This record gives sequence, C-alpha cells and structure tokens, in this order.
Amino acid sequence: MSGQVQVRYGIRAVVSTRPSNRKLLLIEVAETLFATLGFDGTTVREIASRAEVPVHAVYQRFGSKAGLLKEIEAARVHVAQNFTPSPAKNP
Repeated sequence: MSGQVQVRYGIRAVVSTRPSNRKLLLIEVAETLFATLGFDGTTVREIASRAEVPVHAVYQRFGSKAGLLKEIEAARVHVAQNFTPSPAKNP
C-alpha cells in the first residue's frame, strides 16, 4: 500500500496518498492494463492489485470486468462528445 505513515493518538497508520476516488482510480488502472495486456489478458485481481484496493472493490463498483470496460467506454464517449477544438492560430 502506498502512503505515508502517520501516528495519531498513539496509533500508527498508513494514510493513502493516492486519489480518494476509488472508482476513478480503478478506471485509470484498468484502462492502462487493457491497453497494455488486452481485455482478455487482464484480470480483475491484477486491476485491484495495481490500484491497491481489495478485489471486491472492482465488483462492488462495476459488477464485472465487462462492466468496468463499459464504464471506460462511456467516459471516452463523454469526452469525445464534449470536445471543443481550440481555434486555429494564424501563422
């Protein structure tokens, strides 16, 4: 687990330094792994491991690996639909 060790009230704990939004983190990790290893070559366990979250977190948020892929596709469509090109600059 990545993070910083903090001691409060005599209790030592690791405080995460990664994004607080697990859903976004899982999407980013899965997208990278799918691009590198392919959908079939990527396991839910690998996604969870790289994101440093429990495996059940993937199933809890997306239902399945296919559900995670659908979420990635939906995010890409949203970006494409809301894309506004910059005005061309005159040389």
